Amino acid sequence: MSAIKDEAQDATVAVEFRGHTYTLPANLNEADGDVLECYEDDKPISALKALLGEAQFSEYKTREKPRVKDHLEFMEVCFKSLGTSTGE
Repeated sequence: MSAIKDEAQDATVAVEFRGHTYTLPANLNEADGDVLECYEDDKPISALKALLGEAQFSEYKTREKPRVKDHLEFMEVCFKSLGTSTGE
Protein backbone atom coordinates (compact mmCIF):
# COMPACT_ATOMS: atom_id res chain seq x y z
CA MET A 1 0.00 0.00 0.00
CA SER A 2 2.86 2.39 0.80
CA ALA A 3 4.39 1.97 -2.67
CA ILE A 4 1.09 2.89 -4.29
CA LYS A 5 0.82 5.99 -2.08
CA ASP A 6 4.41 7.02 -2.88
CA GLU A 7 3.75 6.58 -6.61
CA ALA A 8 0.64 8.78 -6.37
CA GLN A 9 2.61 11.46 -4.53
CA ASP A 10 5.32 11.44 -7.20
CA ALA A 11 2.89 11.59 -10.16
CA THR A 12 3.06 14.77 -12.20
CA VAL A 13 1.18 16.33 -15.07
CA ALA A 14 2.62 18.51 -17.82
CA VAL A 15 0.79 21.80 -18.36
CA GLU A 16 1.36 23.95 -21.41
CA PHE A 17 1.02 27.71 -21.18
CA ARG A 18 1.90 29.97 -24.08
CA GLY A 19 4.14 27.43 -25.74
CA HIS A 20 6.05 26.35 -22.63
CA THR A 21 5.58 23.24 -20.54
CA TYR A 22 5.43 23.26 -16.75
CA THR A 23 5.26 20.30 -14.39
CA LEU A 24 2.67 20.14 -11.60
CA PRO A 25 1.67 17.47 -9.12
CA ALA A 26 -0.97 15.33 -10.86
CA ASN A 27 -3.22 15.67 -7.83
CA LEU A 28 -3.85 19.04 -6.20
CA ASN A 29 -4.03 17.27 -2.84
CA GLU A 30 -0.32 16.44 -3.22
CA ALA A 31 0.69 20.06 -3.96
CA ASP A 32 2.47 22.28 -1.46
CA GLY A 33 0.02 23.23 1.29
CA ASP A 34 0.75 26.89 0.65
CA VAL A 35 -1.24 26.65 -2.60
CA LEU A 36 -4.54 26.35 -0.77
CA GLU A 37 -3.58 28.68 2.05
CA CYS A 38 -2.53 31.45 -0.35
CA TYR A 39 -5.59 30.94 -2.51
CA GLU A 40 -7.94 31.09 0.49
CA ASP A 41 -6.13 34.24 1.65
CA ASP A 42 -6.95 35.78 -1.75
CA LYS A 43 -3.32 35.66 -2.91
CA PRO A 44 -3.63 33.88 -6.27
CA ILE A 45 -0.17 34.87 -7.48
CA SER A 46 1.42 33.42 -4.34
CA ALA A 47 -0.72 30.31 -4.85
CA LEU A 48 0.58 29.99 -8.42
CA LYS A 49 4.14 30.38 -7.16
CA ALA A 50 3.58 27.64 -4.55
CA LEU A 51 2.03 25.36 -7.17
CA LEU A 52 4.86 25.82 -9.67
CA GLY A 53 7.71 25.95 -7.17
CA GLU A 54 10.42 28.60 -7.02
CA ALA A 55 12.40 27.49 -10.09
CA GLN A 56 9.47 27.16 -12.50
CA PHE A 57 7.85 30.36 -11.24
CA SER A 58 11.08 32.26 -11.77
CA GLU A 59 11.41 30.89 -15.32
CA TYR A 60 7.79 31.78 -16.05
CA LYS A 61 8.23 35.36 -14.79
CA THR A 62 11.44 35.85 -16.76
CA ARG A 63 9.95 34.38 -19.92
CA GLU A 64 6.53 36.02 -19.80
CA LYS A 65 7.03 39.31 -17.95
CA PRO A 66 3.47 38.67 -16.74
CA ARG A 67 0.82 41.14 -15.73
CA VAL A 68 -1.82 40.32 -13.14
CA LYS A 69 -4.21 39.06 -15.84
CA ASP A 70 -1.49 36.69 -17.12
CA HIS A 71 -0.97 35.21 -13.65
CA LEU A 72 -4.71 34.68 -13.24
CA GLU A 73 -5.01 33.09 -16.67
CA PHE A 74 -2.10 30.74 -15.93
CA MET A 75 -3.61 29.82 -12.55
CA GLU A 76 -6.88 28.93 -14.29
CA VAL A 77 -5.02 26.75 -16.82
CA CYS A 78 -3.19 24.98 -13.99
CA PHE A 79 -6.33 24.35 -11.96
CA LYS A 80 -8.23 23.07 -15.02
CA SER A 81 -5.40 20.63 -15.77
CA LEU A 82 -5.78 19.31 -12.22
CA GLY A 83 -9.52 18.79 -12.67
CA THR A 84 -10.69 21.72 -10.59
CA SER A 85 -11.32 25.42 -11.01
CA THR A 86 -10.40 28.65 -9.32
CA GLY A 87 -14.06 29.20 -8.53
CA GLU A 88 -14.28 32.30 -10.66
